[in-house]
Amino acid sequence: AGSSLLCSERACQVLNLARPATRLKRLDKLPWDLSVLTNLQELDLSMNLYTMVPDQCIWKGGHLATSLTKLSMNQNRIGQLPNEICEMKKLHTLCCYDNSLTALPRTLHEIDNLTQLSIYNNFITELPAEFARCLPCPRPRPSRSRGARAARARVQRTRNPLT
Repeated sequence: AGSSLLCSERACQVLNLARPATRLKRLDKLPWDLSVLTNLQELDLSMNLYTMVPDQCIWKGGHLATSLTKLSMNQNRIGQLPNEICEMKKLHTLCCYDNSLTALPRTLHEIDNLTQLSIYNNFITELPAEFARCLPCPRPRPSRSRGARAARARVQRTRNPLT
């Protein structure tokens, strides 16, 4: 009974529930309990009808908050990201473009591993003040001169562009 997975519960690392991939009706909630997927690292919920990030993804006591490295929720109807998203400590990619976001949570910069944040085509008019202190300096353009090589060496590389 219920939905079946195409991978074993212990081995599944990537789950694609984006509408074109599933050929299912558009989802507005998760069709099953993802807590059985103990090794899940990437979850794609794009092109559905979600209005918020599912609780299973951010629940502090749940393993998804500590195991997901990539969460894609593009082309949904999400109005805001919860402050609890900062509990997703291993997250390095968060894609939420083409939604209805009006602001970002002030806690987003606390995700140390976050290296990609895709939030274009939303209704965000300003970034939280915490982001201004965290953004890296622009990298110099590559050049063949020795001066450019020295300038590139001086640029501090940070893991998280928001911390």
